Amino acid sequence: MKDDFNNMLKSCTELEPYLDLAVTESIAYLKRIIQYNQSNRKNFLESKQLYSQPLFLKDENIAVSLHILDTKYSDAKMNLNGQPFLHHHDFYEINYIYKGGVTNYLQNSVFHQNSDQILLMNPYAYHTVQTDNEDTLLFNIVIRQEFSASILSNPALNNLSVANLFLDTSLGMSPIQSYLIFQNEPEIQLILHQMIVEYYQRQPYYQQRLYAKFIDLWSMFARQKNRERQQGDKSNYPENMVEILNFIREHYADVTLNDLSKRFGYSTHHLSLNIQKHTGYKFNEIVSKFKMQNAITYLLYTEYSLNEIVDLIGYKDVGYFIKMFRKNFGISPIAYRNQHK
Repeated sequence: MKDDFNNMLKSCTELEPYLDLAVTESIAYLKRIIQYNQSNRKNFLESKQLYSQPLFLKDENIAVSLHILDTKYSDAKMNLNGQPFLHHHDFYEINYIYKGGVTNYLQNSVFHQNSDQILLMNPYAYHTVQTDNEDTLLFNIVIRQEFSASILSNPALNNLSVANLFLDTSLGMSPIQSYLIFQNEPEIQLILHQMIVEYYQRQPYYQQRLYAKFIDLWSMFARQKNRERQQGDKSNYPENMVEILNFIREHYADVTLNDLSKRFGYSTHHLSLNIQKHTGYKFNEIVSKFKMQNAITYLLYTEYSLNEIVDLIGYKDVGYFIKMFRKNFGISPIAYRNQHK
């Protein structure tokens, strides 16, 4: 019995048996991206966006792919003249390094990630990766945005303090926090390996089993962040800054720096400096990011007109909203809504 259990555990933790299948499926995914872009007359290099439709198979909410660009498993190289190509997508991404390491490039930061770290990436965060060498094995576990929001809004999960992780009410990170890094603890690694194996085996009800493991994984992430807060991790926002950012999130449509300063007892100059110090963004940039995030929600999940959305998120002019939306996402709001119907 013990040997059977050990064999089962070993089969769940070793990923080499699935490597050929992972490579084959990743090549197929890259081909689907090209076909999807051609059929929709989209140019990836211009739109800088990856879409969920080519990635997820029918009825999938959680999927796994192997990063094969700039590795020995693919000849598909992007000729970017040595410059990292930033892109974004409309799904959440967990980057798990099974072997090697990568350098992550974001709009405002560059950092190295090794197998001791797990990266959780926010949708719409502009980013790209460069592998340390051609032998690197980077698995991407991806989750549909709408699915994550629905499953983690279950009242039974409220005690996980998910909201406090990202200053948001679902898996969604705040638009001012485009990623989180977790330490790759043994229990977390086991869950990730089980998810990868479950996905490539595709036994009946594999998606349901992935849902359960996803919640289990999220509880482990939440525990880790809770421990960091209790230990006074210096990387976390000070308590009053969390309150300030939460207030901005809840009142983004009409909040002003002057009102915020009076509420929390700071001068506007001091508060402005502190917000930028702890977030890397200016007050107006944070407000704009919250407006864009909520505009996306209204476009995807309501039938509100542009005029109604502009009013709800606190802009005064539809033309200015369209200009800002194009600046953030590369397309117009109406085009974005039509793409995601």
